[in-house]
Amino acid sequence: MTFNKLSLGVVLLSASLLAGCASESSRSLEVAKVATYNTTYSGPKSAIAIGKFDNRSNYMNGIFF
Repeated sequence: MTFNKLSLGVVLLSASLLAGCASESSRSLEVAKVATYNTTYSGPKSAIAIGKFDNRSNYMNGIFF
């Protein structure tokens, strides 16, 4: 009889310890904005060309002509 009470006590103690560890919290971090936020680009512009582009994947196939 004492073994059953002891095992029940161990199970209840283990369950209460595990339940006490299951806590979750979240918070947001403040992120500093960079100095160039919301400004237009004023550097040199250059034209680029992609020649003979071969899209071998099935994802979005046909979007590049």
